Amino acid sequence: MTLEEFIKIVHDFIGDDTSERALKFVDDVTNAFNAAVTADTAENEDWHKKYDELNESWRKKYMHRFFNGDVNFDTNDADNDESHETTPETITTEDLFDKEERINAYNSKNTNT
Repeated sequence: MTLEEFIKIVHDFIGDDTSERALKFVDDVTNAFNAAVTADTAENEDWHKKYDELNESWRKKYMHRFFNGDVNFDTNDADNDESHETTPETITTEDLFDKEERINAYNSKNTNT
């Protein structure tokens, strides 16, 4: 609702009444209208700010993963390394060897055959 529409509705309701009661009503309704507009504007600005921050965060994550050669686009932030337990059931070659050692082992295995 625009301010003009609001004023027309209040004027249609009050008419030409200039009593204390009518003035108090106009004051209360105007304050409520302004509070609603201000709250709506603040919520929209807050939402827009949060959206921009999230968007920027995802852009940075994407660029970091792309330029660092990580093609695993898992959204769990690199598998939460702190929560990764190494047990006999879950151990992998990644847990035992770094990337360069795995590549060297793979290359030497393929050149010997």
